[in-house]
Amino acid sequence: MRRKQKPIKDTKSDTLALIYVKRYIASAPYNYIFTTRELLQLIKLRATLDSFLSRQAKAGYLERLTWGVYRKHDPRNKPVPEERLAAIKRKAFAGDMATTNQTRTEQVQEKSLFRRKAGVLPGRHTRFLCRGVKCGFKAEQIIFDAQQGIGYLREARVNFKAVGNRKIALGETEVGRAFRELWLLGKAYASKKVVEGIYQKLTREQRLFLPNLKRFLPQWISDKLPDLPTEAIMTILEIPKLKKRNEIKNYRKPGRRRVY
Repeated sequence: MRRKQKPIKDTKSDTLALIYVKRYIASAPYNYIFTTRELLQLIKLRATLDSFLSRQAKAGYLERLTWGVYRKHDPRNKPVPEERLAAIKRKAFAGDMATTNQTRTEQVQEKSLFRRKAGVLPGRHTRFLCRGVKCGFKAEQIIFDAQQGIGYLREARVNFKAVGNRKIALGETEVGRAFRELWLLGKAYASKKVVEGIYQKLTREQRLFLPNLKRFLPQWISDKLPDLPTEAIMTILEIPKLKKRNEIKNYRKPGRRRVY
């Protein structure tokens, strides 16, 4: 027969630490989303913290958005896109992530529904990219449809596909996304015509950033790129001097992005 495990008793230090946890949560704005890992620095035993957060969620004081992610329950709270939950989860575990064409298209559609105050889909199964090992999580939220005047449970399943470091390093700029999608399709799809077609669709600012991303691209893409802007090449040549003068940050701002 399986022996019943004795519950872990709170130590004096944990009891004191829960005071800090309560103060931390109480001081947070109503729409502030926090993770269990944020609170671990305030307490000794993880089990004590998990038990406390579980009780608070059951009592209706906290809303659990997904495992390890909470916010205070408040009528003013709005649904949280899975994109944001995914980013919060990855940040909590010191991990990187990237979007895909599928996730970005879904997000645009759902934003449109929210603007019209219509309910979003009751279920969603989507996938992001991450560095490291594949993982995933399930999220549940109550969605209110203002047009129908009803609330319903939305269940979402979010998975992360593990990809190489260089795919993640391409980032979330338009140019980085475009070439990452081509990379994911595979070498057979990356003809010179396709690569040049992607390049032609880029704006001037995006083309100026492309030379700095070229180092992350596979050779079967980079070799098919047209001649890159001389202006961008000259900026790359100046990187050592810009770093020495602490001016490199000026070339990482939106609209002036030249270097990674």
